[in-house]
Formats: sequence, structure tokens, C-alpha cells
Amino acid sequence: MTSRPPDRAALVLDKARAAAQTGTFELTQHAKRDSMPERNVKVLDVRHALMNATRATQQPNGTWRIYGTDLDDDELIVVVDDAVEVAVRVVTVM
Repeated sequence: MTSRPPDRAALVLDKARAAAQTGTFELTQHAKRDSMPERNVKVLDVRHALMNATRATQQPNGTWRIYGTDLDDDELIVVVDDAVEVAVRVVTVM
């Protein structure tokens, strides 16, 4: 019996959770200046969503939607690019 390699979504979730725990995620200018203020999302909300993420889905452009909740327990989708030198780069929030 051969073991299956870990699924890519699980690896991205692990990477996002680790980045949140260690503070090694970065925010793009778009996230900081546009999407976060528009949605009243703070850095701690992003961190909470990444740490408590329940699933990840890859988008056609290669980024990942990470599904979690903010500090008020409202759903927060954090779009990340994991193909960067930092653990994850937050592209936008929804």
C-alpha cells in the first residue's frame, strides 16, 4: 500500500496557520490600502482567520482563498499567494 502525498490545500493551510502564529505573513499594498479598510478588517482579524482557517481553495490565477473567521467570529476570506519568500502574502480580504 502506497501513501498518498499530502494534498496541496492542506499544505497551504498549514503554511498559512504557521505564518499567522509566527507573524511571517505580509500584506500587499492592495490589502493594506484598499480591501482591509473597505471591509473594516484589521491585521489581527487577518491573523485570526489564518490561524483558525477551515479550508483553502485554489483560484484560477494560482492564489488561494483561505476561509476563516475574524475576531468577531464573522466569516473572513483571506486571499493569499504562497509562492513567495515570506510564508504567505495576503493579497486581499473578502
